[in-house]
Amino acid sequence: MIGANVKQMREKVGMSQMELARRAGMPQSALARLESGGVSHPQARTIKRLADALGCAPEQLFGVAPPREPLISEPEPMRVACFKMGAGYEVDFDDGGRPVGESDTYVYVVGYGREECFAGDVAGDSMESAEARESFPPGTIVIFSRRREAVSGDFVFYRTADESGFKQAFWRDGSDEVKLRPLNPQYPEKVVKKGDLIHLWPAVQVTREIRR
Repeated sequence: MIGANVKQMREKVGMSQMELARRAGMPQSALARLESGGVSHPQARTIKRLADALGCAPEQLFGVAPPREPLISEPEPMRVACFKMGAGYEVDFDDGGRPVGESDTYVYVVGYGREECFAGDVAGDSMESAEARESFPPGTIVIFSRRREAVSGDFVFYRTADESGFKQAFWRDGSDEVKLRPLNPQYPEKVVKKGDLIHLWPAVQVTREIRR
């Protein structure tokens, strides 16, 4: 029951599963299992994090609190430049980690400031999969946060001295290597040293709404 309540509240506030997992500090796969009923007795701290992220009382997720409006505000959409991501496309960054250059495509983002995030337009099929829970076909617009710390399992925009791209990142505690994995098995996995990563920014929103 609690999983269904979490999903209902998440959809009520218009939050994606990926975004709620990020705000609650948990893997998206764990949230998906909870919402589908695979976890019947989540830990108290997990309930507290989800409630805080959704702007409700923890008891409400158990269905015992009276319904109330979520506390999450409705900020004005922010117009953010969108850059192509994929083989043959290079994005330049300034010293502060902000993309530079002209773009004729923009996306409107809610909940994140212009200085906090940037948008990437997926080009190519390396992150497209018919088997995976998540899939990012060409034309998908992904919003990345420059201020949030990525955790293992996140979809990320990574940057090294030699290249940049969009992958799913995995690493083990104590390891100095990061595996950058495409969703399409036809493409190889990359392994890079953590010290070689200039940036590793997590995806926080996905949309297809663009403005030119």
